[in-house]
Order: sequence, then C-alpha cells, then structure tokens
Amino acid sequence: SVNYSDRSLIEASIAQKSMELHPVPFMHAIDLQRNRKYLHYAAGPLLLLASLLVFAPGMIHKPTQRLIQVDRDFEREAPFHFILQTDTLAVEQNGDFTLRLRSEGTAIPAEAFIARDGYQYRLQKEGPELFKYTFSNVQRDVAFHIFSGAVSSPEYVLRVLMKPLIEQFEVRLEYPPYTGKKRETAMNTGDLIIPAGTRVHWTFRSIHTDQMSMRLSGEKAARPLQRSGESDFSASHSFRQDDAYALYLRNHQLPNADSIVYQVRVIEDKYPQIDVEPFIDSSQWKLRYFAGTASDDYGIRTILFKYAVRDKSGAEQ
Repeated sequence: SVNYSDRSLIEASIAQKSMELHPVPFMHAIDLQRNRKYLHYAAGPLLLLASLLVFAPGMIHKPTQRLIQVDRDFEREAPFHFILQTDTLAVEQNGDFTLRLRSEGTAIPAEAFIARDGYQYRLQKEGPELFKYTFSNVQRDVAFHIFSGAVSSPEYVLRVLMKPLIEQFEVRLEYPPYTGKKRETAMNTGDLIIPAGTRVHWTFRSIHTDQMSMRLSGEKAARPLQRSGESDFSASHSFRQDDAYALYLRNHQLPNADSIVYQVRVIEDKYPQIDVEPFIDSSQWKLRYFAGTASDDYGIRTILFKYAVRDKSGAEQ
C-alpha cells in the first residue's frame, strides 16, 4: 500500500510535469518581427490566388467541391458546350426562323445535330465554331435540343406567335337610286368596281385578332373598326371617286399591325347623250320633224320635248 507521504510526492511530480507540458500561446511561439523579412516570398502566390478567385473561380471551386464531397460521383466535364446566338426563340406563324449557335470550350466539334419532332438533322456549319439551322413554315411550338457526340444542350422551345388573319369577309353594296340596281352581296371580294355614290358595308371574320382598323388613301390615320362578337369587325363607307383602303390587324403577340390593301374603282355617272336632227317636209314647209337617239348608263326612263315659238323679234309667242 502507498502511504500518505508517498502519495503527496506522486501528486507533486504530476503537477510539475503538467506545468512543463502547458501549451505555448501562438503569439509567443512565433516571433513575427524576425519572420517579416520573408513576407515578400508569399506575395506571388497570394497574387496568383487572388487572380484565380476573380477571373477563374471554377479552378478553385470545382476541385474543392470534389475534395469535400467525397461520397458523390462527379461526371467528367464536357470539352465544349453550345451557346445560342439568338436572343428570342419566337417566330410568326407560317414564317421561317434561322437558329444560330456557336460552340465554346477546349475542343471544337466537327459537326452538330438538332433533334426535333423525333428526327435528327445535321446543322449547317458557318465557321469553325459556328452552326445554323432553319425552321421552315413553322405552324406550332417546336421543342428541340442540340447535340454532338455525347455532348447535348438543354431542351429549348421555339414559340409560335399566332398571326392575326382574316378568315372570310362579306361585302354588301348599296347602290344609289339613280342606278336602279338592287343591293348585292359579295364574299371575299376586296377590290371593287362600283358606281359613284355606292355605299359599301364590310363584315370581317378574323382569327387571332384583338384589333382591326381601316385607312382610306385620303385619310392620315386609320380608324378602328366596330367590333361585333369575339372575332367579327364591321365598317361602311360611300365612294364617289377612285380610292384605296388598307386593313390593319393586331394582337397582343404582334402589336405591329400587318396590312392588306385593296383598290376601289368608281364609275362616274355620265350625263345622258341625246342626238337630234330636224327634217323638213318639202311639200309642207311649215311642218318639221325631229328624229334622233338618246342613251344613258342606266337606261332612259322619260324623254320630254320642249319647244318655243318666237316671232321675228325673238319674243316667245
């Protein structure tokens, strides 16, 4: 057994060893004043590190992630990727759209393809890193992606902007009374040949149209057409001389109006033509006959013969 005096000696020995093993503070362990002369050797590596953090952070960030996330499998980074050169992937309905793109990376693909509608098409090469592809007569939205070998782009969608169109229209012609003609109706006839004074009534049926307006050749600004129903627009105008009218269609996707121009030819109402010749009966010199012809664009209804008898002084008798 250990007596009390031996135990005191052991505890004193342990305390002495503990004091010898006490941690030394960092500020006392390293003399910064003596090591300051070596700081200029660290300037180069520190400047390089700062440059990488600013201009190429991926060189530090990506390897660090691989070291930290040891339980994750990292795929090998592709040697290039595709960048679209087109800001907006949108085209008017029935229109053509040319897609331009370039490859960027440590390698240059010899060829590239587009996958759309279940088919693959080769892209046309415009330069070492430039490619293009034309979508023709686009009718609906088209999903596609670009690929070359194992490298593939994300999926993109070419959006179709629905074009405002006139599906059909009706033209009612209200002729002036002097023609004696009844009202007529024509379908899908924009160019007109009408008598002067005819009033024309239009009714248009449109699709994908939010607003429709008309401008006659003599007018400075277009006038909006009256809307009736979801897709019908109407207008009317009387024509007395040759003219032309333009129709403008708009919707929220295509606010810049598309236009259609038609011509109107007006037939002027000419005066009736009368040709008259007098004939004298040689046996009755006091008897005179008048014969001739009369004509008009829309026929002759009545002919009146007006005469006056004058004396030698010229006064009517």
